[in-house]
Amino acid sequence: MEGVEREREVRVAVLPEELEGHKVEIIELPDPGTGKPRAYGYFSGKEGVGAQILEASWYKNKNASWFVGEEVVSSGGLVLYTKTNPVFFLLSALGGRQGDKSVAGGKAEGEKAMFCTAEHILECFDGSPRKLFEANLQHVCDQKSAGGESYFRYSEEKAVEWLKGRVARLQAKVANLGAGFKALDEEGLKRYSASYLREYLGAEMLEKLEGALGLPPVSSVPPPQKRPAPAATTDSKANNPTNSLKRGAPDSKAKAAAKEAKVVKFAKGSMKISSFFQRKS
Repeated sequence: MEGVEREREVRVAVLPEELEGHKVEIIELPDPGTGKPRAYGYFSGKEGVGAQILEASWYKNKNASWFVGEEVVSSGGLVLYTKTNPVFFLLSALGGRQGDKSVAGGKAEGEKAMFCTAEHILECFDGSPRKLFEANLQHVCDQKSAGGESYFRYSEEKAVEWLKGRVARLQAKVANLGAGFKALDEEGLKRYSASYLREYLGAEMLEKLEGALGLPPVSSVPPPQKRPAPAATTDSKANNPTNSLKRGAPDSKAKAAAKEAKVVKFAKGSMKISSFFQRKS
């Protein structure tokens, strides 16, 4: 009814610890992986804490509520905010439109794109995070200065090198997650780490990254040789991606291929945090 204020919906959210007590703005940006609009949190920076873009994930448990002070939040859901590197948004916006000459940084096949001002090359972004994006252009763009102004041009080579650096950092962390991951060879660790970036990259960029890492396409991994079916088991270790490494000779090509195929399957989703929650429909 007109003149009646709609009841405010209360949700419980978890923010990074350094943002405690700070205000987070809700903004809309295109999802780096899909290009579709999506809500994100944005913190503009204050008191020694840098600006951040926060990915928002909404989780819902059945038959659950929150007690917040004297108030009961009946939805029982949880909004989890995690930091997202702004470079992924630049990769999606700039790398995905190289063939369009009507936009900044676009070019036709065989041509070199022109250098543009930051304002021009970031014309697809509006609002608060623009300064944060501008500060990160150096990671994916060539830069020149003239007349006191800086000009930028998207560089696929720099973009791929930046992504390779992300994979290397993830690989170093994954290698120390547990005995199962320590048993993986370098290629297995590299593929598993690269898979974490899958949801932030378009298919074309992901293919270029895997090529730069020297990873063969998943379809090219030969199937394992047939072997007698083992006795039925309920051991949870059967789903371990490195289980195949513990059986037979380590120099067997067939068993190595089986291990690689399991790593790929495992990397595609079984370790995502959302698997432990049920999303709100």
